[in-house]
Amino acid sequence: MSRATMMAALLGMGLAVPDSTAAPAAAETSAVIAEEIPAKGDPAATAPLPGAPEEIMGAPFTVESVDRANRSLVVRSPDGLRTTIQVAPAAQGLESVGRGDRITLDYYQASLVSLGGSPRGTAAGGAATPTRANAPVLGAAGGRQLTQKAHVTGVDGQNGTLEITTRDGEPHTLVVRDPAARMRLQSLAEGDEVTVTYTEAVAVGVHPREGT
Repeated sequence: MSRATMMAALLGMGLAVPDSTAAPAAAETSAVIAEEIPAKGDPAATAPLPGAPEEIMGAPFTVESVDRANRSLVVRSPDGLRTTIQVAPAAQGLESVGRGDRITLDYYQASLVSLGGSPRGTAAGGAATPTRANAPVLGAAGGRQLTQKAHVTGVDGQNGTLEITTRDGEPHTLVVRDPAARMRLQSLAEGDEVTVTYTEAVAVGVHPREGT
């Protein structure tokens, strides 16, 4: 029987004839793609950058000094913590603030990014300190990440705060969120010299306290 006659017979019986030239089935890649893209709500997709401001806080302070040229305030909290806060360009009310005023600030807290240097007053190494002009800007509020040498003026390992005074005399209270950095706080004491990288505290709202 010839090949043509055989194929006609098979077709007449309703049997499919394999086609050696048919394209192979397309590979299913949707499962692989889905695994590479973090799902909505996945911590890997939503985790903030280290040191980035997390939320706006509202808190009362007493003004210790005002630097209108650089739009900054040195303030003291009710529990005695002193910190320097930059006032965002869009925030109003700085012009009417004076020393001794009681105010409420809507602000992003200063946050520790990394901690270097040796405890017990040994000089710390590190890269050159960025200036305010060339420091990278973090977020729309204008907060910057700075690296500075500083002296420790207070440590609270339980609440995760580090108080420092930088070489330009500015006090800063830094929130320490990283668990490993909190453990490092236990090795620090007042007077130690350290090198810190931190995000600035930035106020986005300045309000007079009621009754002042």
